[in-house]
Amino acid sequence: LCPRGCANGGSCLGKNLCACLSGYRGHRCEIESCSITCLNGGTCVGFNRCRCTEQFKGIFCEQAVCEPDCINGGVCVRPGVCYCPMGYHGRQCENAFCYPSCENGGYCVAGNQCQCRPGFAGLQCQL
Repeated sequence: LCPRGCANGGSCLGKNLCACLSGYRGHRCEIESCSITCLNGGTCVGFNRCRCTEQFKGIFCEQAVCEPDCINGGVCVRPGVCYCPMGYHGRQCENAFCYPSCENGGYCVAGNQCQCRPGFAGLQCQL
């Protein structure tokens, strides 16, 4: 009745007619069904699994990918874009900045933290 058979545990009901188990569909039950929605261009591949594009990750492709990763507490908000915490900037949040800026030749080593030259002190090396 079903010369090519029914795949994935399906049962042959009549001439080329298969009854599929839950999670499968198609004439021969050869296609795995999906009951989830993959986001951001992801595609369902198999029983409730998403294959994400290179720009997203996560169970549902819901998390943007920043390559290289955001650092210093930065969060990837869309592909290639990091949201940096206060005191950092740059593509990966790799650059610290101090406000007000460091004085007397001091330089910023972390968000709002100055490294003072010898002989100077204070939050902005102003002393």
